[in-house]
Amino acid sequence: MMETYDGYSIKENIKTPKYRQLMNLIISDIESSVYKVGDKIPSVTDSSIKHLLARDTVEKAYKRLKSMGILTSTPCLGYFVANSLVTEKIKVCLLFNKLSNYKQKIYYAFTQTLGKDASVDLKIYNYNLSLFEKMVSENIDNYDYFVIVPHFLPGTTGINEVIESIPLEKVLILDRKLAELNKEFATVHQDYEQDIINALGEGYERLMKYEKINLVFSSDLFYARQIINGFKIFCETKNINYSVVEKLEKKTLKKKQIYIITRDEDLVQFIKMCNGNNLALGKDLGLIVYNEDPLKEIISNGITTISTNHEQIGIEAAKLILSKEIRDVKIPFNLIMRSSL
Repeated sequence: MMETYDGYSIKENIKTPKYRQLMNLIISDIESSVYKVGDKIPSVTDSSIKHLLARDTVEKAYKRLKSMGILTSTPCLGYFVANSLVTEKIKVCLLFNKLSNYKQKIYYAFTQTLGKDASVDLKIYNYNLSLFEKMVSENIDNYDYFVIVPHFLPGTTGINEVIESIPLEKVLILDRKLAELNKEFATVHQDYEQDIINALGEGYERLMKYEKINLVFSSDLFYARQIINGFKIFCETKNINYSVVEKLEKKTLKKKQIYIITRDEDLVQFIKMCNGNNLALGKDLGLIVYNEDPLKEIISNGITTISTNHEQIGIEAAKLILSKEIRDVKIPFNLIMRSSL
């Protein structure tokens, strides 16, 4: 990630911020043994004068090198070289809308695949565009990559403008593809619309045991349109009776019908309602749930799931960063058939 500089000049009109240029110069001096472990480097004032930089810029560079373990400091004495084996890590800002089971899978696979060559900071913007924009703008020069899961509430505008304010080579978008972007950013995504069409197609024979399919989908979820569109396309193409239900209620549960649930919160309520009405999954009614996890294999003798391999999302994202590629990777879905259908 480091640019090459001739001599000791700080360059104007290049993308690398001046504080990072100074960091790179000091790292180069340490690697070439100009400074050895224990040596004192020029003071903030001396570097400021030598390189025609503001003191704040020099202090930012020195503090960053200290946080990386390259420098150490002693009050009133200055900064000293702490480590001669300098390898600058790739700095990654990982922006999630919230924490969830499947995002934890992405995170662990992503960080494990990157390994010791990268440092990852996780930030949660909680669906809030203003907070998201602040996290980006205040850190635009602090990271080599911004890895973004762009999930916002329906009706949110201005998302693309914030993402497009980041240099193309620094952006990696995860989980969903933003078709409206004007730049071709690196992307690792799942196709919500086509995946439900394919999944229901794979389970078509079992679906035919039932009289109707109900998609339980809260309208405030970010991916509502894509899944609902795919669901409607499948049912109308196959001439299957269907409905989209905003929320679960006791009166909505009917025998000989299938329910597709997208949130684990709704799954818990659904199981309670079935137990309270003596309804047997896979016999009285059918159930399909989004996102695989170990509990769904054992709950009620096994829950049928539609799920993308979330670990693979993290792995492929890390591979793109390590290879410095800018391309689109689609992660395939899995339909895991169990006794609930």
